[in-house]
Amino acid sequence: DYYQKESLKLEEDLSKTEKEKQTLQNKISTLTNKIKSLEYQIYQNNVMIGDLTLQIRDTESSIKKTSLEIERIKEGLTAILRKINEEDHRPLIEILFSEGFSEFFENLAAFEALNLENQKLLEEIKSLKSYLEDQRASLDSEKEELEDSVYLQTLQKQENNRLKEEQEHYLKLTKEE
Repeated sequence: DYYQKESLKLEEDLSKTEKEKQTLQNKISTLTNKIKSLEYQIYQNNVMIGDLTLQIRDTESSIKKTSLEIERIKEGLTAILRKINEEDHRPLIEILFSEGFSEFFENLAAFEALNLENQKLLEEIKSLKSYLEDQRASLDSEKEELEDSVYLQTLQKQENNRLKEEQEHYLKLTKEE
């Protein structure tokens, strides 16, 4: 009777230990899957960071081109304004004798139209430059967020690896038991 009871206790202990083993194996499997998922997320975020880096470089290149275009237009406007200033300082009689009324007014209208068109173009380019700078700031911010996410996921992965190793240790002890 005593051995019968001891045998039942041992069977219960074995059954309990077997259940613990299964539970530990399930936890290890779950942690392994979490680790794989984090690795995929980290890879995906790293790819997105690479893509954003390229977009940032393209945007910076566009900003440089736009800045050069603004400078070119400013130089053109400066030349036009100098010419207008020169024309404004010439005596009216000299202008009328050298060009005549119709040619004088045609030149004046052409200068004015050219000046307005250049100012309009300069404003459009300034607007584009501002948009590109905002876009670059947005991309920088998005890249930073992704880098932070990758960092947190890496920490999470390390913690999961640690837990997995701990679970495997207990599983080994349970198997030995």
